[in-house]
Amino acid sequence: MSEPSTALPLTVASLQDVVVRYDDRTVLGPFSLTLEAGSSTALVGPSGCGKSTALRLLAGLEPPTQGHVRRAAGRGETAVVFQSPTLAPWSSALDNVALPLRLAGIPAVQAADQARAALARVGLAGSELKKPAQLSGGMAMRVSIARALATSPRLLLMDEPFAALDEITRRRLADDVMSLWKDGRPALLFITHSVEEAVYMADRVIVMSPGPGRILAETRLSDGFPRAARFRTSPAFRDAVEEVSHALQMAMETAA
Repeated sequence: MSEPSTALPLTVASLQDVVVRYDDRTVLGPFSLTLEAGSSTALVGPSGCGKSTALRLLAGLEPPTQGHVRRAAGRGETAVVFQSPTLAPWSSALDNVALPLRLAGIPAVQAADQARAALARVGLAGSELKKPAQLSGGMAMRVSIARALATSPRLLLMDEPFAALDEITRRRLADDVMSLWKDGRPALLFITHSVEEAVYMADRVIVMSPGPGRILAETRLSDGFPRAARFRTSPAFRDAVEEVSHALQMAMETAA
């Protein structure tokens, strides 16, 4: 069941002892997670462990079988970026970004101005009138990110947004997202299969057990955002990657 948030002010969203079952199969839980304003949390785990299910609960896209979901439920307060940019192919980049603003009741001219500014923030000034078919994969994902950030959400959910991109583009977009995230500091939940990406983009990395997913391990990082230029070569980064990788290996062996 989904309820209005009555938690402490710093808590933007939470899952409390949620369980999700499809027919007779349990895919998640019991699972609890709290997301606070300004925090960045990454979920990693074996395929089928329920990472995306947890995200959908927080997005309000499906209810739990049991347990409680508390989330930023106001219009525009939750934004989701999926693995596919999910852009309307018949609309321009500008119109795609303006859509959630228009749905939030913002007048058309103001929505267009905010969408134009959002596109400029992700490096797409001058591409406002291009249709999705005219954009590269990285550009399309930038449009999707601009659309998510345009409403200044309190909760930002990202489900493997860079999975289909090459490594150089992934790294560039990771830096861009964390730089943009720093402006509004929403609660960020990031799902990825890449341990290095998780450690780079999160101050808390949670490793989930094989389905039905539960929390197997948690690693916290104290380095701030955006990351220092050589963070990926620092001992703190390598130690965290090894710690998360070890926990993930244990999870994979359990799943085998």
